[in-house]
Amino acid sequence: MWSTYAKATGSANYLSPDLSRYATAGARDLLVRALYNYKKEGVVTRGAPVNHPTVARLATTEKPPQATVRDCMDSSQWRRYDRNGKLIDTTPPRPRLVRAELASYDGSWKTTLLVVNKGGTC
Repeated sequence: MWSTYAKATGSANYLSPDLSRYATAGARDLLVRALYNYKKEGVVTRGAPVNHPTVARLATTEKPPQATVRDCMDSSQWRRYDRNGKLIDTTPPRPRLVRAELASYDGSWKTTLLVVNKGGTC
């Protein structure tokens, strides 16, 4: 999901159909809103986050099957730029705790809830 989202932030493409392959419900809405705001503000990104996900909970007997994934996301190489190509954040962001709730639909896992904490939280 993050590589697809990072690609979309490179052009602030809030209409990217690829996001629906990996995110649904509140998670997809959160990502689309952020992309829409980037587009409105003339912000794009370069680079990509580095993820270190771990499965914190797996419930395969639930209908649908569900999982919780925790990550200490490093976005220090995933930077924001204005429409003139000027770096917006001059201080690299610190690693942040990310929690994702996933559900399996027809054998495909999708993120349903995404909580991205402030930098320095992991």
